[in-house]
Amino acid sequence: MKIYSTANKLWYNYGISEVIKVTCLYSRRLRITGLSIIIFATIAITPDAGSNSFEKNSKYANQELGELEEQPEYAELQLVHSSADPAVINVDVYLNESPSDGDPVIADFSYQEATEFFDISVDDKITIILTVAGSDEIIYSDDLAIEQSGSYAGIIRGDLEVVEKSYRILRGHTDLGVELLEVQKSTDDADKLPLLFFHSVTDYSTIDVWGEQRNIYAENLSFGESSADYVHFPTGILEFNYHDTGTCPGFDSPLYTFEEDTGAEADVTGIAIISGYAELSTEQDLPATELMVVYSDGRTTFPQNITSVETGPDSEIPSRVALNQNYPNPFNSMTKIEYQVPVDTYVELSVYSLLGRHIKTLVNTDVDAGTHRVSFDGSNITSGVYLYRLQADNEVITNRMMLIK
Repeated sequence: MKIYSTANKLWYNYGISEVIKVTCLYSRRLRITGLSIIIFATIAITPDAGSNSFEKNSKYANQELGELEEQPEYAELQLVHSSADPAVINVDVYLNESPSDGDPVIADFSYQEATEFFDISVDDKITIILTVAGSDEIIYSDDLAIEQSGSYAGIIRGDLEVVEKSYRILRGHTDLGVELLEVQKSTDDADKLPLLFFHSVTDYSTIDVWGEQRNIYAENLSFGESSADYVHFPTGILEFNYHDTGTCPGFDSPLYTFEEDTGAEADVTGIAIISGYAELSTEQDLPATELMVVYSDGRTTFPQNITSVETGPDSEIPSRVALNQNYPNPFNSMTKIEYQVPVDTYVELSVYSLLGRHIKTLVNTDVDAGTHRVSFDGSNITSGVYLYRLQADNEVITNRMMLIK
């Protein structure tokens, strides 16, 4: 007999010898500490019709299916790890029992990993417990509000402790926790990919997500929240943008533009989870902001960020000279500046102090028509407000930026 958990882990293997013919397959669902287990028992017959091998090889051989006890009600749960805190990069997950009572349901669950959906009983209270991988010390424990059958995603997010990333840390608003979402596991439209968006970047207060022609998919999405509805993307290449609402008002300056090849997978849905840390200095060894798409079949992908690619000859050419707000702003040492030119032209882009002292020339050359981005490193200057000025195609544009160390 082989006993499998719903994650297809082999729990017990009982070999039956001298099997001549398989005559029946018995299936029964058991509930053990909140997990669903399917037991498959093979009933076998030996050449000796008078032998007792039939009874020996199946304890349920004479039990009528109608006599089985009433089955509990089950929901389906998928777990996702999106906490970038180095203290909880790897965790052990327990359901309905403490570390002292048994083994974890998921051991060494790593940042940006996801499980497949598995069955979980909704007849009793469901408690999820997290420990640092390999440790019995509980770092998080709470009840999951699953009260009826359905499909759910449990997303681990937030920080175990205050992580000193930057001045923008949101103390008290990004504690370690598990966010429970009621989700759609499949779709009847094989030509569409239903996608939710989830905000897990601890040092962004709110974010916006939008697509072509500024179609808004999620607006002012707070940390730990998901978009209210699924966005149905055509299968193939999907593209969308997002930014931090507080520092990039409007929809002209995306922080990232993502491109994802969804392929032609039928029936699946997904959750696009934005996680990591945004405000980092070069000295901080922390996971940077990244987007992960978790599919309902357990796959995870990491869409390509295409904002760092200049506009090519086949892309849309800007209609005018423009100088966008640097991002991030305020910044700690490193920031990016984006500008657009409608024609091939000579460009000069320089940084100055408020008193007009020249700090650094970033661009001083001929450039092609399109969108261009350049980084500025302020590690060698003091905190304060600085100007950056663009001269291109007989136009001069000046913006301000703030350096905070």
